[in-house]
Amino acid sequence: MRRKKKEGTLLHAQTLSVECASSQKDLPKIECYVGKLNQIFMNLLSNAIHALNCYDQKRTSEQIKNDHSTITICTSMLNYDRVRIGVKDNGLGITSEVRTDLFSPFFTTEPAGQDTGLG
Repeated sequence: MRRKKKEGTLLHAQTLSVECASSQKDLPKIECYVGKLNQIFMNLLSNAIHALNCYDQKRTSEQIKNDHSTITICTSMLNYDRVRIGVKDNGLGITSEVRTDLFSPFFTTEPAGQDTGLG
């Protein structure tokens, strides 16, 4: 998708892929709070997509073409009543300054009104 910035410069065409990998063919059904997990996953993926899009805006079209932004989701069984869901991307990562406040209530790196938060 090509969009114009207000200054008139073009942003790069976005190429983002989401890869799902599972070490189990079928994970068993587990007892959980589906609505709360859905909210967590949607916020997690939304934040990852936003971060990768911001990262791509700083890269050249050639860099994006050779190493497109990817989110990988992996699932596996830990034991009979627990599963592991891992989510990773190939972005820049989280700075040490942000890491210290990451789980603080109401913490955000976005300007007011730009993020959804977990609440």
